[in-house]
Amino acid sequence: MRGGLNNQLMAFTAYGKIAAETNRTLVLPKFTGGFPKEKISTLIEFEDVFQLDSEQNNHVTLPSKRFPSTLIRHSDTSIPPNIRGFYLDKKKLSSFIASRSNDTVVAVSVPDQPMNERLLSKIYASFKPTTFLMNAIINVMAKYLSPMELEQNRWESAMVIHLRIETDWLAYSLRKKCPGQYYISLSKIQERLERFTPKIKDQPIKTIILSFASEALPQGAKNLRTGWPHGYNIITTNDILNELNKNTSKKPINYLMQSLALGHIAYRSNIFIGNWYSSFSRQLILSREESEQGKSFIYNNDEIEDMTEHGHKKSYEPALNKAFCDIEGVADTY
Repeated sequence: MRGGLNNQLMAFTAYGKIAAETNRTLVLPKFTGGFPKEKISTLIEFEDVFQLDSEQNNHVTLPSKRFPSTLIRHSDTSIPPNIRGFYLDKKKLSSFIASRSNDTVVAVSVPDQPMNERLLSKIYASFKPTTFLMNAIINVMAKYLSPMELEQNRWESAMVIHLRIETDWLAYSLRKKCPGQYYISLSKIQERLERFTPKIKDQPIKTIILSFASEALPQGAKNLRTGWPHGYNIITTNDILNELNKNTSKKPINYLMQSLALGHIAYRSNIFIGNWYSSFSRQLILSREESEQGKSFIYNNDEIEDMTEHGHKKSYEPALNKAFCDIEGVADTY
């Protein structure tokens, strides 16, 4: 999977956290790029993430390529000999080959080149606070959701819309070679949502959560809270992050943790609406589809389109592949 460094680490820590909660193992076959030493804009690639299934003869199969399917029960599966991994303890990353720990194991296959220690350290440093962060998210969302929703971890009254509004996005979204509507103005998204909401009137949606990667407002927008369909409680990224900072520590949570928090909230929401050309959005759409978490949509076309049953449909693949060629070197595809 291709995308910006923060997106990849956000995905890794998010599902590592789920693995820890469910006593399962997160397996990531390979890193094919080094940690950027000078420019954070350097892109790295993860190969597909697979689920390991143990058969009766102890052979291991790799049937799935979707993130939620990487969660494996410790008792069901042994790590095959060709997997080299790192398990988490309180002080360091310990290397092992074909071994098992009672702790959550993060397994990584042997790469073509030695694993970059700086990258491993960053992954570990990012993974450690995730459980604490998730507790803080629950405390924050208790202001907006019912106790029943929080207890069941299915946030029926919430709809998350992921907006592409950061300044640097405008700089490269206007390239003539890029197909499709990469950047959609805020007013266009609001118009499409106005036509869309009658279609989900049977859903108990009360709250719209606006997720975005930057505090900067899009050009001409004075207030993100206005212009949305009537009758919804509007919550912004800044509302959530401000509350999270109160619930975590005196030091503001970093960008990676912000992405992880917003990703978790979007994953648990009843409805998610994103931009197909955002790796953050696509990752959530595919994950939610695999786990049947809830309906997912995109707003890139004139009408908001349902992606629940075809999040990776073929009609989008040519444009998607071309898009990644055209934006080579971009800092992030959040």
